Amino acid sequence: MVVHIHNIAQELNLPTVPVLEKDVILTWDLIKKYDEELNQINGEPFEGVVIQHLNGSFKVINKHYDSKK
Repeated sequence: MVVHIHNIAQELNLPTVPVLEKDVILTWDLIKKYDEELNQINGEPFEGVVIQHLNGSFKVINKHYDSKK
């Protein structure tokens, strides 16, 4: 679904956020990676990431963001 939406947005010249990972298993280690372990994505501080799954989505807030902006 996400790839489909990104394809449509690209065809319509609409901006999108980058897809960092896809088709991964949701684990506590994955959540911890974006919550605590990473300080930057693509060289920039990030507020958090949205994790989409079959039943919806949620945002993981990066603990380092407020101290880096």
